[in-house]
Amino acid sequence: MAAEVRAEEMRRIISETAVLIIKPVVQTLELVNRKEVRKVLDVPLLSPGASTDLKDCEAVSMLYVRHCAVTVQARLDPAASNSLRIHVRSSVDGGKWDDADVSTFDLPLAAGKTVQKTQSVSPDYLMLKVIVENLDADHPAYDVRVWVVY
Repeated sequence: MAAEVRAEEMRRIISETAVLIIKPVVQTLELVNRKEVRKVLDVPLLSPGASTDLKDCEAVSMLYVRHCAVTVQARLDPAASNSLRIHVRSSVDGGKWDDADVSTFDLPLAAGKTVQKTQSVSPDYLMLKVIVENLDADHPAYDVRVWVVY
């Protein structure tokens, strides 16, 4: 009888210990494998030749992120002869941002249409922000939106 009680007590202790060990590991894996989509920039009108500012974009933490993509969507003017350039910047503290891009890509040119492009970006930085530059000196871009998927 005493042996059965001790065996049951040992099973309980092992079970509780396993939960204490495994639960944080599972939580970390869930955090690393999560997929989130965050809208970081929404500009109704981007003037000809203008750029957004870093302060216009919400910062995104890349802590525990294994994969990252930036999606940009905009409606180009019907007379547009050039498109938009996307500049991805990083920061080690969320306060001071790099002066050089860690990634740059252009939105396809499709005058008068809404265009969208998703670009994979390295998550090897602590924080990311995006600047959108209108390369067309004569025509605005409309409904410029940027999402980060991580």
